Amino acid sequence: MERAPDSLSASPDVFQTPSGARGEPADRGWASLFGGWKRFRDWCHAHRWTRRDMRFFCYALAIVLMSVADLKMTLVYVTSVGMTEANPIARFLMVYGGVCSIVAWKAATVACGVFILWRIRRYPAAEVGAWICCAILGALCVHWFRYNDQVTTLATEVMHLHELRNGTDWVVVGDGKSE
Repeated sequence: MERAPDSLSASPDVFQTPSGARGEPADRGWASLFGGWKRFRDWCHAHRWTRRDMRFFCYALAIVLMSVADLKMTLVYVTSVGMTEANPIARFLMVYGGVCSIVAWKAATVACGVFILWRIRRYPAAEVGAWICCAILGALCVHWFRYNDQVTTLATEVMHLHELRNGTDWVVVGDGKSE
């Protein structure tokens, strides 16, 4: 006696489409990335998301991921050899607050910005704003790549700035000698 097709839908390797038809088994390689996109798209349609909503979700995800990468690189340098911080609020938090305050400030500002963009996503100007945010953060990531390439060749200059940091914007967190 054969099992009914419904009993196969409980298998974790089978994708159930919104219409109830049985899909192909999930691939565990690169193709599963595209299968994940299909599931995301189907979930969005089931919850009545528009194409603009899906685009904004991707923009918000890109903004969050690039902000996390920026925070990671900032923390790597500020807790080791130090760095110059151009943002006066971030510099103040680095000097007087430490790592936890930097992380909290970054998380709060990114969450606030993404929330505002999400709430105004129905307006065409909001999409332009999201593109601008992604472009600025993309440029910041390129800056970090270049900085990482050049910092090894500037080791003596970095150490000299580290020693002469009084009166400059050079910040090091964790050694008690910050400005």
